[in-house]
Amino acid sequence: MFEGYCIITQLHSHDAVYQKAVFLHCIGPVGVKIYNSLTFADDEDENDIKIIMTKLDTYFIGESNETYERYVFNKRDQQAGETVDAYVANLRTLAKTCNFGDLEESLIKDRLVLGINDPGTRKRLLQTRNLTLQDAVDICKTDEATRNQLKSIDTESVNKVQQKKGIGQQRDKKSVPMIHNCKFCGRSHPKRKEDCPAWGKTCKNCGKKPFCCTV
Repeated sequence: MFEGYCIITQLHSHDAVYQKAVFLHCIGPVGVKIYNSLTFADDEDENDIKIIMTKLDTYFIGESNETYERYVFNKRDQQAGETVDAYVANLRTLAKTCNFGDLEESLIKDRLVLGINDPGTRKRLLQTRNLTLQDAVDICKTDEATRNQLKSIDTESVNKVQQKKGIGQQRDKKSVPMIHNCKFCGRSHPKRKEDCPAWGKTCKNCGKKPFCCTV
């Protein structure tokens, strides 16, 4: 946050004493009180705001245990549903307290290869020669996008099949006529007069037509 402020105000164009004064003004009375309690080694410039900020970080966060921080980093696998971007961002955050130095990018790449949760993607990463972190991220994101597209296509296909199946079942229901017990002929047949064997015939009992008396 303060780095952004420095860029906007061009604070770095001023000398160290001026930069320190602006920084102390920004952190307020409580921050200044904490600053006054800090100790500096003989070879440390008390006006260097980077050194001051590092000491304040140590004051608030405490000394980090590099062994433990690296353990946490190396145990960090991609979680279910976690995007590649989110996973890499978290690895970068964890790496900041591991003091990897110049090896940071390379070790983040290794953790990405080992921690990615898709076996197919991991195989591609291991097969790529001279793999860089950016290469690894690009491959992972490409595979991630492809999987999401395939899921979308599969979902649409399933929905279409279910819709066709539902329409077919509705048609089958409509095509099967309802069967009922006919009071005229005493038989069971579709509920249509044309299907009744007594329809159109003269009743032997009453002589009426169509058939009207139950057989």
